[in-house]
Amino acid sequence: MTTALMLATNIQEMMADLSFSDPVTANGVFGPEPGETLATYNDLDDFDMQTFDPPINASRSAIPELGQYSQLISLMPVYPYMPSANTNEASHDQTLSLSASVAPRRNTW
Repeated sequence: MTTALMLATNIQEMMADLSFSDPVTANGVFGPEPGETLATYNDLDDFDMQTFDPPINASRSAIPELGQYSQLISLMPVYPYMPSANTNEASHDQTLSLSASVAPRRNTW
């Protein structure tokens, strides 16, 4: 397994059991709710536009040995049966599904 695939898989495993909308507030905030941190992210959209440097594992712990890499997560609301139909990132309708993109990057100094 390549490092990039492992880092993407870590994010996939971490997000697998999270709900699409906030289970506590059920509000329409796309992204982390005020005061949330990585340890308290409780729904998928909390991870939108987050960069983890050093990267994290599926347990949300940093992997300092891979400090030369980072993980960038971006989410796009999509229609469940037409994933390419929505290209408007501002359309955060909670009835939509989410397409996640994880971009492992090798940092250059």
